[in-house]
Formats: sequence, structure tokens, C-alpha cells
Amino acid sequence: MDFSEDWKSYFATGTSSAAPIISGSSARAVLGPLAFNPIPQTLTHLFSSSFLLPPPLPLPRLSPSRFLVTSSSASPVLPSTATSIAPPSGSAFQNDLVSAFRYNRLELLKYPDANSVVLFFPTGVNSEQVGFLLLNVDGSDLRVQLDVNGDIFRAASGASYRILRISVNAVHDSGNSSDTFGYLFASTLYSVHWFIVKHNSSLERPSVVYLGCKNFKTCSVAHVCWSPYIPEESLVLLENGELFLFDLKPSLEDPNSNTSFKGTRLRVSWNGLYSSKDRVWLSCEFSWHPRVLIVACSDVVFLVDLRLDKRIVSCLMKIEMYTRVENERFLALSRAGLDSFYFIVVSNNILFLCDVKLTEPVVLRWTHRLDRPCFINVLNLSTLRSNSREDTFESASKSGFCIILGSFWNARFKIFCYGSQKGSIVSKLSKSNKNFCAWQFPSEIQLSGRGCHCGSCLLREELSKAALPDWIDWQMKKEIVLGFGIINNDLASLLCEPEDYGGFTLIRLLSSGQLELQRYQASWVLDRRLEDCHEQVSCLDKYLLFSTGDEDYKFPKIFKFLNLNYFYAYLRGNLTELLVKNLKEPCMDAEEKESFDTEVHEFLCEKLNVCGVGPFRSSLAITAFFKDVKLPASLHEVALRKLWTELPLDLLQLAFSNYSELLDIDVDQKGLALEFLVVPDLPQLPPFFLRKSSPRSNKWSSKVKKYHDGIVGPVLPLPILSVLHEFYNGCSDMEDGKFSLKEELDLNYKEVMKVASEISISASGSKFFDDHTVSLGDDGEQTWVNSLKPKPFLLYQLVASKCSAMDLVHGNSIYQDKIYDTLIYHVPEKKIVSNEISESAGQELFDDICPVELKFNAPIKEFEVSQPFLVRLIHSLCSISESPSFFSNLSALLQGHISRSHLLLVHSRIFRVGAHQDNLIATRLIGHYPSHISLRVLNQLQNPNIFPFNAIIRVMADEGHFSHAFYMFKNLRRRSLLPNDLTFSFLLKACFWSKHVHHVQQVHTHILKMGFLNDSFVCNGLVAVYAKGFNNLASARKVFDEIPDRSVVNCWTSLIRGYAQLGQSEEVLQLFYLMIQQNLHPQNDTMVSVLSACSNLKIPSIEKWGVMFLELLNNTHPEEIFHDSINTILVYLHGKCGRIEKSTERFYQISATGKRRLLPWNAMMNAYVQNGLCLEGLNLFRMMMEEQIITPNHVTMVSVLSACAQIGDLDLGMWVHEYIKSTGQKDIIESNRNLATTLIDMYSKCGNLERAKEVFENTVSKDVVLFNAMIMGLAINGEGEDALRLFYKMPECGLKPNAVSFLGVLCACSHCGLVERGRQIFKDMTTTVMMNSSNSPRLEHYACYIDLLARGGMLEEALEVVNCMPFKPNNFVWGALLGGCLVHSRAELAQEVSMRLVEADPHNSAGYVMLANAFASDKHWSDVSALRLEMREKGIQKQPGCSWISLDGYVHEFLVGCLSHPQIEAIYHTLNVLLKHMKVPSLSSDKL
Repeated sequence: MDFSEDWKSYFATGTSSAAPIISGSSARAVLGPLAFNPIPQTLTHLFSSSFLLPPPLPLPRLSPSRFLVTSSSASPVLPSTATSIAPPSGSAFQNDLVSAFRYNRLELLKYPDANSVVLFFPTGVNSEQVGFLLLNVDGSDLRVQLDVNGDIFRAASGASYRILRISVNAVHDSGNSSDTFGYLFASTLYSVHWFIVKHNSSLERPSVVYLGCKNFKTCSVAHVCWSPYIPEESLVLLENGELFLFDLKPSLEDPNSNTSFKGTRLRVSWNGLYSSKDRVWLSCEFSWHPRVLIVACSDVVFLVDLRLDKRIVSCLMKIEMYTRVENERFLALSRAGLDSFYFIVVSNNILFLCDVKLTEPVVLRWTHRLDRPCFINVLNLSTLRSNSREDTFESASKSGFCIILGSFWNARFKIFCYGSQKGSIVSKLSKSNKNFCAWQFPSEIQLSGRGCHCGSCLLREELSKAALPDWIDWQMKKEIVLGFGIINNDLASLLCEPEDYGGFTLIRLLSSGQLELQRYQASWVLDRRLEDCHEQVSCLDKYLLFSTGDEDYKFPKIFKFLNLNYFYAYLRGNLTELLVKNLKEPCMDAEEKESFDTEVHEFLCEKLNVCGVGPFRSSLAITAFFKDVKLPASLHEVALRKLWTELPLDLLQLAFSNYSELLDIDVDQKGLALEFLVVPDLPQLPPFFLRKSSPRSNKWSSKVKKYHDGIVGPVLPLPILSVLHEFYNGCSDMEDGKFSLKEELDLNYKEVMKVASEISISASGSKFFDDHTVSLGDDGEQTWVNSLKPKPFLLYQLVASKCSAMDLVHGNSIYQDKIYDTLIYHVPEKKIVSNEISESAGQELFDDICPVELKFNAPIKEFEVSQPFLVRLIHSLCSISESPSFFSNLSALLQGHISRSHLLLVHSRIFRVGAHQDNLIATRLIGHYPSHISLRVLNQLQNPNIFPFNAIIRVMADEGHFSHAFYMFKNLRRRSLLPNDLTFSFLLKACFWSKHVHHVQQVHTHILKMGFLNDSFVCNGLVAVYAKGFNNLASARKVFDEIPDRSVVNCWTSLIRGYAQLGQSEEVLQLFYLMIQQNLHPQNDTMVSVLSACSNLKIPSIEKWGVMFLELLNNTHPEEIFHDSINTILVYLHGKCGRIEKSTERFYQISATGKRRLLPWNAMMNAYVQNGLCLEGLNLFRMMMEEQIITPNHVTMVSVLSACAQIGDLDLGMWVHEYIKSTGQKDIIESNRNLATTLIDMYSKCGNLERAKEVFENTVSKDVVLFNAMIMGLAINGEGEDALRLFYKMPECGLKPNAVSFLGVLCACSHCGLVERGRQIFKDMTTTVMMNSSNSPRLEHYACYIDLLARGGMLEEALEVVNCMPFKPNNFVWGALLGGCLVHSRAELAQEVSMRLVEADPHNSAGYVMLANAFASDKHWSDVSALRLEMREKGIQKQPGCSWISLDGYVHEFLVGCLSHPQIEAIYHTLNVLLKHMKVPSLSSDKL
């Protein structure tokens, strides 16, 4: 192939955005079936062998703490030293497992001139060899051809590296007689090996010949790919971003050449490009030219042009351009199969189809909802729908494409179909002019061909996965697909009969070492239920991907060694010699002086003085070291405390330091993070074992002001300090190394042990011979020698699992170092406590349970008798009885809300006494747990009744697991249990989540058969699910009419809400009227739905219902409970008609009880604001807040903020904003778009654009209305460019601009003088490029566009637009044109336009005023006088100017000429004083 002319270098460029999806019934008739189901009858076992098994993975490494606990040495450590068991496997181990199964382990290559196919796969002990099989078509069967020994064929590379990926490249026309029909490479972690695949004529089978390899010593291999243009070329991408091009031609021409390939390094510099520092290189592919490449890393996709000497690297895609999801990264890249310009890239959440020809490369995008998909394969739709009986969808098959995306490790794959819109296939389905569109929604494909995917089977499988240990992934215990390939259409047609719509034949390799063949057929619907596999137990213990022994093959590891000379010397016993040697060596810096921290010195002195250690370091009595022993402590700790205390103060100061002194500690020029605990203000001796938690760290101490002075330490261990102590004291044994810290510690331990035995009660005696009993002390009291006081301490030894009580008596400890296994603790004094429970119980509750005296570092909280959970819990735990009354006590503990910790305590007690078989207890336990745990509670019941089943159905319905809820209903029916009203109520709740009306109909049938249609509770649920869940008002109304007792208000509310949701306002008010006539009191939800329906009424309907409700009020007693509800509705209706006086009258007729509800206040405030009476609305809001009767909600705040926006009261608006956040409703602003929109509108109209932008950015879910409010806010504040940017950002967020959006952006162009931009936008509207025909320009758009042209001085063009627009000009159109005439001094045209304005709106004074101004500008005073006379004759008055001032929370309104303000005299007096002061400087300047 000749590329000398760069035949594809001249292509058109353009832009593209995500094309629409074609779906629905009309699309099905044209596109055909796009789901693919396995045919169970076609499953054929081809071959199985251990050579097909994947390599065994290493067992997860145990953490140090886990190793300590599981150690089986003769001298294990104490359990207390390894109580925190870390997870045995971390994220790194998980990533290794995923990467091991990242690629397809099976590759297919068509055997030339034969009905055969060759299969390639890794094999060997470490998958270091290339294995292959030959599959021959024999009639309608596929036969496996093996070697003479019945084994697979192999090709070795001579290396022992594990093969991660195999890829073949077919050679269609080799042009020589070498019988070569393909090339193959096998990539490992650090190398790539190339092979040639040819026909062996002597053996009549394929042969794989090794060509050579390339080892990369400095970096691992990221990706390898074949060239689609030159079969002998391949491209290698390394993990550091380096590219290498390899050509096999030299090796083919000279078979004796060196097998170590060099390749050509493509020197591409990535420095200064868009990729981040933590980028991960993913993949590389050839683009439309052999020297044009596509390279992808985790955040950027590059286009690399190597045709010229100068490498040109450009950015095609950045992940941040298409999503704002945190930690979103690209995962894989692949060429698209349709031609060389297209490629596919997938991220964590999105799948992109891209075109390199376009400036904006993304053509299509899908949200894939797969976990870390890494496998991509693009096929023609005809490959997946081959061998079809019908040719109805042949054209769609030829023009369509499919993307198979998924992950072998997670065992999930999906098919994404798309195709061209240019042909006749889908032209009638889409009016878009884009090249491609998505065909239907993505569908899953079951590559395993086995396993039912219905809800019940999936639930059982998930429960089986949850039962596995945390360190085992379910993939290691289940048979998964490791690779697959699709046989070409010619061979597939020989193996199977044609299907209705075609299909494909798949060969798959399983983790159990099996090779299978199965046929898939194209279907309309994905079949999730496989009868052969349904309800089979998920086996998660048969397959094991881990090796059980030591592996022979290991990668080299790089270690970094730390200098631990002192620690190693301590272990060897020669720490003294090393320290003495180092101390005698001269210091490197003789002038360096040791710093002395007075703060640490004072701290240590204070601590020692409190404990009785004076400044002269006098020795303490040994008994003093036991004073602060309250909790159990080993005698070894007491001996250590004694050694620490005897150290001189200067050595103690070496061990402890202020934490600010450690900020400069560096390791390898990097700051070392040091976190420590604070020494509390308690009397204790060094090394201060008791600490309290602290978030302090030297990582932030230099940046954040320290809040507490404390010390760090000990930073030097006791062995070093003891050697230093002896060295400076001139010990004679130091030179010979005879000083031993162990001997020193043993000596102190013996002294401590001797004193402890005198002051403590011994826990050893004859009563401890029972191995199954653990006792901490005798009940009898022992006294001091020569004293009558009881001994204050208890001394005991640990009894471990390998040490019996008899061994302890004889002194046979299981620990070699016995100084660790003897503990001592303080015995509290016994107190006389009454047997009766006092009214308040505190810490004394724990005294009888724990022999150790507990001290709480927190204020004491009394437990009231009214809420005695802990009291009840302790008494129930102490009880041993298993009587029914005891079970009822346990059941009572489960009532109400219980914390997780308390629930586990109660549950453990229930298991201990066997109460988990009690149905009432199980029912309440199920209600406290999530569904996966509740199922286990239910399954433990041997004879469950209906109540536990009701509880589990309710839990599943609440969590949205509707299919599981239905399954549990079937289960209880199988047990011959009769459902009750609660059962059906919870089932109907589950129907809300199903979104399928036939589920409701099935439940309805059961209700009818079981005779529950007379139950108002069940019927209310039926009405609710029909009306609210499925908008099936006909069925809802039928059920409602057949309810015998309709006194339940919920039934009415559900039906009313259903009608309101569909906008049927008349039906809503008729039902409400009928409800009132039956003397039922409406609920708050009922009133909300009724008021929502009233907002859609027209004026005649408002008049009719107003009269009807008023008559109903007049014909009933004023004390009726529904009067307040009707008055609330009348307030809203009158306000909507503009009769604000009647609204006010009705509001004040609402009773005091009725005004305790929020709806009347909201209705009245809304009426005031809608009619322009903002001050009255704000005064009503202030009255409501002052009375503190009710709390406002977001509807209230919307009305108040609208009023603030109209009068410009920024202070009150900001107060409302802060009030919402202070009352814990901050999340409401971010999630409630109506409230956020109103806030943006208020801030924009009040001039605080920054706060408006802040609200906009913080809103989580943005819609078109929110964008429109922000665009209009930017427009009125003169930020035209920002408004345009936001407008063009809407399609990127998946939003389509509407008429208001275009009005806002035209307004922005008008205010900022962006005439050309506004003209282009208006042109786009008229040509329907960005909007459909239903949203073509309206009269208000023309008015805004005319205002834009008039402000820009293009008056003739504006007048031409007025004359040509398809609407009759109104006052806004003429007003905009007249404003432009006055600005640009076009007096004659202004007079003509003014007359048109008066004609369009003869009752508005604005037109007359502007016309008078036009006459006055030309000095036509007679016309001015005539115009004013005409206004007086018609009674037209100029609307007075109005202004508002907010002062101290009150808004003051001023009208021109109005003297009604209560302080008007003081205002005018102050104004006159100011005028006099202003005239004084004016007169003095005149004199000068």
C-alpha cells in the first residue's frame, strides 16, 4: 500500500456533539432486535485440560499484626500486642488481581483455504508459553485437533516471563510462498515476543515459529498493538510514555538474524502538555495513517503525527472537558472498526466514540455503569446477526456497529449499538444531521452462557458472596470467562441452522480450564431468567485461583534499607559497646551547642513534683509507683516507670521535647510525618503511659497555630538513656561491655514484685483448678502484714488457652519472659448500695459488673427512669431466665429507635438464650436491620408466622427491592401462611418501585381473592399506587368508588394527588368539594394538592369555584372543622384573580387553630407578592416570625425572596438565606431548584452577582430554569460575555435551551452592545439549528432583538424587522424602538414610533410621556399641550415614581407626592437643612 501522497491528509473538519438516541417501537421496526441471548441447547463442550487453566495467583500477604496472632512459635507474644488485626490484603493486591485478568486470553485466527480456525492462548506453569489448538468443522460439529500425544500445541520463547496478552494479525495476501497467514505477539510485564504463524505442509497443521523479543529493563510495558496498514509493524507503549516501533521484515528476510529486536524509538516529548503528574499511560493505536498515532493516558488522549521530522503532538480529549466527577480517569482505548478515523475511549463512567477529523472529536457518548471496564471490541452488526432466515433488517445489519465493553474480572459485559443516519435506514427516525446516533439503549450480554440473572438468583448469589471471608474475592471462587472469540460467518453457517433474526457463534475459555462453544441469537428482549439454571445454589467453593504452596516464579523486588544499628545492637546484646564507641568519637561540629528548652524542663519538673519527686532527685519508695495504677497493668510497666523516674532530669529532657522542635526532621529530604498523643493533666510518672487523643502532627504544625503546649516523647528509648546514664556516672563496667540493661531491669522487677506481693491479694489458690473458669480474685479480704486494713491491690497471672489453671499454680507459664504475664490493679472500696433501683442511675450501674473502678473523663450524665435503656439492658443481660416474661423483656428492648451498638448487644443476648426463634423478637429484629441481614434473621426461624414475613417485605419495599419482596410473598404462600392487611400494604409499597402496572394488578387480584377489598387500609394503598405510582386514575377511581367506608382521609388524598399530578384541576376540586360535604377534615397533603390544582385554573373556573365554596361556607356552621381549609383556598383563588382585599378578608376569618398551619400564611403571602404588594407580604412574614407559631418552609422563602427581588431589599434577602442555612436546611438550597432559582433572581436584581454565582455553582442538580435565571442575572448586570458562555455550556450539561434561555441571552447582548453575537443567535433561532420548530421566536424575542438593534443605532434594520415579523407589534416592541430613536436623536422617527406606541397601548401613560418628550425635543409645544389635554380628557395619569429603603429590618416605601409616611415632617425638615448647607458653598463660589 502506497502512502506517499498522504491520501487521507485532506479531510474536512468540523464540530460534533453527542447525537440523539433512536429507540422506541418505531425504531424496533427498522433496526431489528439488538439483544443477544444464549441458546442453552447449543452449549457444546469442546476441550478441557489443565493446560488451559490460568496461572495460580499468590496468596494474600498477612499483615504483621495478623502474623503475630497466627504465630505458632514456642513463645508467642501476648494477645494484647496484636489486638488490632489489619486487613490481610490491600488495594495493591486487588489491583494485581484485576490486572492479571485485564486482557482477553483467547485469540482466533482463520485457517486459510480450510473450514478451520486456530485458537491461541497462554499456557504453561507460569503462562510463559503460547498454546494453540486447531478447530475443524466436521459436518455440523467442531472437532479439536491435538498433537500426537493428545496434548495442545505449544510455542516457546525461551523465557519464563508470564504472558499477559496475546494478539494476532492476519495476513490476507502474503505475496510469497512461505505459507504465512498471520503474525502473533505475546507481551509480558517487561518484554514483547513476536512469532510467525504459518502452514506446515509436512504435518498438515499450523505452526508457530519464534522470531525474537525485546526486553525493556527500565520500564514495564503498558500496551502493544499491530499496524492495520503494514502487517509486519507493531507499536509498543511503555509505562513512562515512551513509544517504540518494531518491523518484522528484517527478521523474515534473514532467519539467522539476532532474535533480540531493537526497534525504533519514537522520540515524542510529552513535557509541557496537558497531562497531569500522576498520569498513567494506557494504550496506543494507529490512526488514519501509518505514522499518525493515538496515545491515551489516564486524563488525556493525544494525536501524534510522525510524518515529518518534527513530531507534532496535539490534544484530542481531556477528561475534565467531559465530566466533573472526582477521580474520573480514562481506562482503555481502541480503534473503531468502521474506518481509520474513529476510535473508542472509555472512562470510569462514560464510553466515547470519537472522530479525529472533528475539532470536537466526541461523536457519541454513553454512560456504561460498569466497574472498571478494560476490554473493548468493535464489530459490524452483521457479524452478530449472521445466518438469518429473514432479510428484513439486512440493511440495518450492514450499516450498524456494536461495541462490546466489559471486564473479565468483574464478569460483566454490555453491547452498545450505533449506526449512521445518512442512509435510508434511520432517516425517517431522526431529523438530526449528525453522522451517527445510538441505536436503542445498551444491553447486557451473558458471556458465560450459564447462570440465571433473575432477581431471586441474583439475591442468592449476592448472599453467597457476602458469606465469603473479607480477604477473598468472589471471582476467585467462581467459574468466570477468561477469554472469548466469535467465529466468522462462513464457519458459523456450517455449524448451525439459520435463526429468525440471526446470531453468532462464540467460543469461550473458562477459569476451570474448559473450552466451550455456544450459539447466541438476536432477540427483542434480554432474557434474564434461564430455566435450566434458575434457583441453582451458587457454588463459590469449587474453583480456586490461588496456589496452595510456594510459587517458583517471583518478580525481583527492590528494597530500601534503613540504618537500624542501635536496634540491631540491642537485639544482639552489644548496645553498650556501640554507644560507648560512638560517645568517645569527637563531634563533627565542635562549635555546636546543645539547645535547652525551658518549656520542657518546667513541664518535667512540674510532673515530678506532683508525684513527690523533689528537685534533688531523692529516690521514691517503691510503693509510690503503684499509686496511679487503677486499670490492670503489668509489673513490667511498674518496673519501667521506676527506671524512668530514677533517670536524671537532663537525660529526661533528651527523651522528651516540645513538638515544635520536630518540624525540621527530614528523611531523604522529605518531611517525616510525626503524630503523637497529648500527655494529660494527671499526676503520673515518666514515661507517661496515659495519653489522650490529639489530632496534632508536625505536618501542619508550622502552618496552623498550635492550640496547646505539650511534649513529644519519648523520642529516645530507655536502653539508650540507661547506657548514657551509666556512662556519665563513670561506671567501670562500661569499658568492658559488662553493663547489661536486662540485668538492670530484672533487678528492678524483682524489687517491684516483692513489694507487690506484700500489698496485693493473690489470685492463686486451690479454687482456680477449673480450666473453664476465669477468676480475678477471691471474695475474701486479705490484710496487710502488721495492719488491719484490707490490701488495696489484686495480683494475678494471665490464663491463656494453652495454659491450664493447674499449670498456673505450679508456675508453668506459657511465656518465656514471665515478667510480662503478671498483672496488678487497684481494688475499689466496696460501697453499700440499695437493692432497689433509684430514680436516677449513673456510674454506679457498672460497679457490680466490673471489679475495676472506672473513671469517666466527661461530665456525669444521669440516666432517667423514663429512658432507662441501659438499666433495662443490664438487668436483662444479668437475668438467666428464659420464661415468656423474659422474652417479652427482650422484645421491649427492641422497641423504638436503637443505636447500632445497643442493637448488637441485645441481639447477642437473644442468641445466647435462644430467643431468636421467637417470632415477635425476630420481627422486631428484622425491622432494625437492612435486607441482607434481615434475610438471615428470617432464615433462622424454624416456624415463622406471618409477622416476620411482613417485616422482611416491608424492609425490601423500603429499599426498593420489589422483586425480592414479591419473592418473599410467594415464599409465605408456599408455607401456607395467610397474608393480612399489612402484607398487602407493604406489597403495594413495593409496586411503587417496580414501575410495571401488571405487578399492581397481580397484587390487586390477590387482594380480591383473599377478601381484603372491604379493608379501607388495603384499599387506600391500592388507590395510592394506581394514582400516584402509575397515573392510572381510572383504576384508582374504580377502587375508590367501591370502598365501603370512605371515612379514611388518606384515600381521598391519594386520589386528589393523582388528579393534581395530571393537571385535572376540575376533578380535584370536585373531589375536594365532595369530601367537605361528607364532613371530613382535609390533611395538609390534601390541601397542597388542591392548591396546586388551583394554580392551573382559568378565570371563569376560579369565579365558579369561588362562588361554590362561599355558598358552602354560608350554609354550614362557622365552627365546622373544614372552614379554615375552604378559607385558605379562597385566599389563594382571590389572590390569583387580583382581588387582594377579599383575600385579606378571608385570611383574617381563619381561626387561631387554622393559623397554626403554614398553608394559610403561604397562600396570603403569595397573593400579596403576585399582586405587587411586596411590603404587605413582607410585613405578614415578619408577623408570622414574631408570633413564633410555625416554622416557614421553602415555599414561604420563595415568596419572601420574590418580594425582596421586586423591591431590591438585599439585606432581608441575605437574612433569609442565612436563616435557611442556620436552621439546618443548607442542603435544601443545593437540592431544591425552585429555591435556588429564586435566590439567584433576588441576588441578581439586587446587584450582588457574586452571591448569585455561588448559589448557582453549589446547586447539585441544575435544570434549564436555573440556567435561565443565572443567564438573565448576568444580562441585567452587564456581564454579557459570561451570560453567553453559560448559554453555550447548557448542551454540555445535557440541557437544551428553551425560549426563556434565548430571551435571556438576547437581553445580555442588548445590554452589552454585542450586536453581531445577538444577530447570530436570533438567526439560529429562526433556522431552528439549536431549537426545534415548536420553540421558534416569539413576540418577546422579536421585542428584545429590536431593542438590540435600536440600541446599536441600526434603526432602519430594526424597523424592517418590525414590519416583517409574524406578530402584531405591541407596546414593548414600539417602546424598544422608541428608546433607540431617543438615544440616537432620531426625532422624526421618534414621533412616528411614539404615535404607534400610543395606538398599541392607549391606556398606558408611558407612550404619551415619550411622545410628549419627542415633541418637546423638536420644540413643538402646541403638540405637547394638545397631548396633555388628551391625557386629561381620557383620564390617563402618569404613574408616580416609587422607591424603597430598608432600615433596621423594616422597608419604607416612598411615592412621588405622597405624604402618608408617619415621619414625613421630620424627613422634609432634614431635607431643608441639607439644602441650606448645600447652598452656602454655592453662594461663596459665586462671590469669588
